[in-house]
Amino acid sequence: MNNFTWGSTDLSVIDGSYYPPHAKANIEEIELIPAADNTLPNSVLQQGGRGRIETPAFIVLLYNFEQLNALFADDLSKVVRIFTDPYGLSMSAIIKEAEISNWRHDQVFEVKLIIMEA
Repeated sequence: MNNFTWGSTDLSVIDGSYYPPHAKANIEEIELIPAADNTLPNSVLQQGGRGRIETPAFIVLLYNFEQLNALFADDLSKVVRIFTDPYGLSMSAIIKEAEISNWRHDQVFEVKLIIMEA
């Protein structure tokens, strides 16, 4: 599976580590002054839009220190880039979290990423 991009950079995502993201609806319960009649709820529900789209953590392979440094620089400065996946998602995003999960050998790194809508 290799149709992932971060800006103009192709990401090599490890098969089985990526699941399409989702957003959660925000619903708040607001309490009201209790009514004398106990058969009715004393609160109302208010929908507050949705949260930001966020990917579950997934793992990419990076093949040199330049790629690793560039990815961590984007994370540190919270650069907004276009993230695309093979399922049709394309969104302006930041890296919410990036950490090396495994250093395979020489200059091959597995990096766990979480991408969040900007």
